Amino acid sequence: MKRVCIGFFLCLNITMTLGLSLGIAQALTLQEVQSWLPASSAWKQADLQYQNSVNSLLSANAALGLGATLGGNLGFSSDASGTWSNQTKATASVSATVLPWTPAFDKVSSAQLGVSQATLTLEDARNTLLLNTYSRLLALKNAQLELNYATAQQKLLQMQLSAALGQADLGNLSGDSLKSKQNALESGNYSLKASQNALELAKLNFYLPLNQKIPLEPFIWEIPVLDNGVPLEQALKNAPSKRSEILKAQSSLEGAGTALSAAQRDRWFPNLSLSGQYSGLPSGTTANAGLNFKTGLASAGVSSGFQDSSVPSSTSITLSASINLLDPNADSGIVNAQTQLEQARIALELAKQSVELDLRQKYADLEQQKGQMQVAQSSLELSASNLATTQTRLDAGLATLLDLESAKLSVLAAQKTLELAKGNVWLAGVKAARG
Repeated sequence: MKRVCIGFFLCLNITMTLGLSLGIAQALTLQEVQSWLPASSAWKQADLQYQNSVNSLLSANAALGLGATLGGNLGFSSDASGTWSNQTKATASVSATVLPWTPAFDKVSSAQLGVSQATLTLEDARNTLLLNTYSRLLALKNAQLELNYATAQQKLLQMQLSAALGQADLGNLSGDSLKSKQNALESGNYSLKASQNALELAKLNFYLPLNQKIPLEPFIWEIPVLDNGVPLEQALKNAPSKRSEILKAQSSLEGAGTALSAAQRDRWFPNLSLSGQYSGLPSGTTANAGLNFKTGLASAGVSSGFQDSSVPSSTSITLSASINLLDPNADSGIVNAQTQLEQARIALELAKQSVELDLRQKYADLEQQKGQMQVAQSSLELSASNLATTQTRLDAGLATLLDLESAKLSVLAAQKTLELAKGNVWLAGVKAARG
């Protein structure tokens, strides 16, 4: 029973069929729905895409680590007298990138930027999944309401046909009028079957993407009460620090600036390297070390020849430098980087404009849905008033039970429309609140 009141005094107890009465089911909650999201394929796919970016960062950091190499060669040589000497050598070396302005560190910065943007993409994917799930949940609620209404409508059409058959038996109803009632019932049966099919499809559309079994119990979900949220102007102020479109564009702008700096440095930084070698250690062993200032790679190694005779000791230090006066490829890279930087600036402005338009549209949609809900509320009150009038007329012998049942169906239709409007207001509010 649902109590419908009009004004302050007139209240009616109306039997509504907005929820199935068969079976026992626990009402579904948004918290429960949200707990299902990590099991969905879309959620897992988004996680894997994010993990790819994290793996790229780990790989870039690993490239900065210490590398070690062992090697050697086996060989013999003879002099003019035919004496053979052992030329076998064993080598060992280590290397690592140590200078922060080098390409290897640029790759790390780029990978860090990629992870930052991947984080925003992951949040977007999860937010989209949540909103899509809410939309499917509301569609399931609507399908249930439509089925309940179609069931009540078919019941009324059956009653009307039974009454028409009785009148026809008394000769008070023409054959065409009777045929019209029969056609109306057939149409009602078709609508009922279509509503049943639509409900089954809505269940599949809601539960399957979440990898959940379709429950046998009746579907019960109450539309949540919409929070007031923040005003539009406040949402616009919060957008630069909240909306992923702007944050991604800002990140891309920073990355483009870094790429331009790297291109300019790569063009004009000289090819500068320092190396040194010391020989004269036992068994013909030599040691060497070097540092390339452009690539940032530092290396050190030893080489042992296993000779029996000693080698005179010597030390050498070499500093080499060069610069490319003409380098069309590097110059072209700078021009491309400058173009990409300007494109990133424009993209940021476009993102800000797009977000503002999107927010204004969402808030406008919310206000429109609220207006439609008020209209639906008024329609329900009018239908309830008409039902009260019909009940009074029935008590006075001026109306029939069919008139009363028809008025009840009108109330049910108005209630269904109001529930749909409430759901649309709630979903529009969720979209506006999540930016």
